Amino acid sequence: MQRALDKGMSSILLVPEIGLTPQTVGLLDQAFGDRVALLHSALTPEERSEQWRRIRRGDAPIVVGTRSAIFAPAPNLGLILVTKSTTRAISRKKRRATTRAMWP
Repeated sequence: MQRALDKGMSSILLVPEIGLTPQTVGLLDQAFGDRVALLHSALTPEERSEQWRRIRRGDAPIVVGTRSAIFAPAPNLGLILVTKSTTRAISRKKRRATTRAMWP
């Protein structure tokens, strides 16, 4: 993610379930501060709207969320990370889930 930031690109980190977003954001906040946005279904409409505005303006070039975060309006997207499923139920449905990074 730092390499993407250094190149002026944004990043999206997809987590397999909503329960993992707070701890993931906490770790990224330590490294990147307020440049991290959080997107998931438990946000209020106002919270979600604020996060989208931050992302679109480029104030939060790092986006963390569940699958729907892939639709975030991240400008100059340079990296998408998909974390591996960790729960049994999800793993059975998506046995081929792996961690991947994609660079343009």
